[in-house]
Amino acid sequence: MKNITAVLVVVSMLVFAGRYSYQIWRGKVYPALSTWIIFLVGTGLSLITYSIAENRDFVSGILNTVDVGMVLIILISTLLFGGGGKVRFKPFEKYYLAGVGMIIVYGLASGDAWGSNIFTQVLISIGYFPTIQNLVTEKRNTESFFSWSCALFAVSVALIPASINGSWLAIIYSLRSIVLVLAMLILMGYYQFNCKNKRSDLGGFLRDDSGIWHYGCVVGFTGIYECIEDALRHKPRGIVWFWYNDIPTPIFRNDDKATLCRRWNEWIKAHQEGGDKLQKKIRELNPHP
Repeated sequence: MKNITAVLVVVSMLVFAGRYSYQIWRGKVYPALSTWIIFLVGTGLSLITYSIAENRDFVSGILNTVDVGMVLIILISTLLFGGGGKVRFKPFEKYYLAGVGMIIVYGLASGDAWGSNIFTQVLISIGYFPTIQNLVTEKRNTESFFSWSCALFAVSVALIPASINGSWLAIIYSLRSIVLVLAMLILMGYYQFNCKNKRSDLGGFLRDDSGIWHYGCVVGFTGIYECIEDALRHKPRGIVWFWYNDIPTPIFRNDDKATLCRRWNEWIKAHQEGGDKLQKKIRELNPHP
């Protein structure tokens, strides 16, 4: 039973990592490189302190073991497909890394691997805050239900091998993961089904059933430049279309006001020359702007 559940955890987390990496490749999620670096540092330190405290019982602590590999896969995917570029640590992430340093100093000075692991669990829990804050700030679901459901299945099953041998550090790691992943799914569900609109004083975004956002001005006689500026300022993540005078044009990730205005002028010209030309432009589009 212990080995079977450990295999289930490995498969589930690999599915999570594979799905998340696929979304990075398709441009559906835009992870920050610095975020996954700090997750790798946190899970890595947790695995090291766990292996010392629990005499390298990696099967009981399979979740922590697989977490390191999963984070590493997503980090590599971010570097390859997510436009990794320069690493810019936010103030929160700098404090997080400082906390890692303090735990390492404590562990080396005291030799208390068990206590160091508990401190690391607290630190990893704090590491969820930016993702939760992003959901609350965006007021929409920015994560994948499928990926996080796989994660919930994995962390729940991981409790079985941890409990069989009474490995308290592995049990704490699994319970912490269950609570945090469940909290993420509840927040995602709330914003997925209760917050479909995103508005400013000038215009608003409406998300259709397929998850695509559409911007339209709600104030009459508003110029296109003002609408474009408003759309770019409040643009949500994901696939976004800008509508003006019933003519749509896609908004791409690095668009500025002049670029989007020029593209809309091209689209309205295609519309004026005939509906077939406008349809051709839509078909030529990358399906994930």
